[in-house]
Amino acid sequence: LAAFANDVILDIEVIGNYNINDNLILSLLPFSVGDYLSVDKTSQALKNLYQLGVFDSIEIEQVSLQSGVSVQIIVTEYPIIKEIVFKGNKKLKDAKLKEVSSLQEGAYWGEFLAYEAAASIKEEYKIKGYHLVEVNFTETELDVNQVKIAVDIDEGDKVSVKKIRLHGNKEVPDKQILRNIKNQKQKFIAFWKI
Repeated sequence: LAAFANDVILDIEVIGNYNINDNLILSLLPFSVGDYLSVDKTSQALKNLYQLGVFDSIEIEQVSLQSGVSVQIIVTEYPIIKEIVFKGNKKLKDAKLKEVSSLQEGAYWGEFLAYEAAASIKEEYKIKGYHLVEVNFTETELDVNQVKIAVDIDEGDKVSVKKIRLHGNKEVPDKQILRNIKNQKQKFIAFWKI
């Protein structure tokens, strides 16, 4: 028992949070003052805090004191989006891009959101026949833990089918197949993969 006496938690301090309340962070910890600190409890604390989806990084450090330890929860929050600007979009309006990308002021900004937003924007352009679109993001830091996001869009050229060559059809004539494709050309182009 004497060997574990120094693992008694005497104090817990939260460092680095701007928008997330100390009490919320403390409520997710599987330990409190007076408990013994363990590897299992530390791992569970990290898991609980990362599940909030608002932290870029979390560190749990212990500082040895004379009769126990002080635990420091050091967090880095994702920045909050204060402003969104779209550039280069001619075929889709800002409001539509905001809607499909789920980008909104007040949301947390991180790689996960950038990836999802880019994929959603590209998918919307594909519906319009623009399969070569490129989406990039530029972040500008504003106030404490806030960013302006510029969404740079290169729409590219519209993809169209100029010629279709058929191979292997022995029973059905080319003209009949091409007539059916022509009648459904909108669907065909919409689902054409490059």
